[in-house]
Amino acid sequence: MTKIGFSAAVVYDKNGNLLSQAGRFSEKQTQSIPLNKYSNTSIIWDGQFILRTSKDILDEEQRRIGSITTEIILPKLTRRFSEIRSIGKTGEFILCAPPEEGKKKWLV
Repeated sequence: MTKIGFSAAVVYDKNGNLLSQAGRFSEKQTQSIPLNKYSNTSIIWDGQFILRTSKDILDEEQRRIGSITTEIILPKLTRRFSEIRSIGKTGEFILCAPPEEGKKKWLV
């Protein structure tokens, strides 16, 4: 998986037992934005932007037989973030995601 562009990947069986792992996952999960349109997917900030996604693996009868979690580094988004800091003025860079369905939207 790391040879095709993923920075990390892990595969579990249906009981959550580790089957295979490659690469190294981000350790900073607290700074993440869930992408609600895509379940179990989020953007993480760990010195760079990283896209993390998890997906169940199903058999022919749609029964869960395991899961896979992957991370991929987003260098273009990270570069855009870095370029904002080089303009020499005070500014803000805001990365937004829509609120979860059914939750109130707050404006501050």
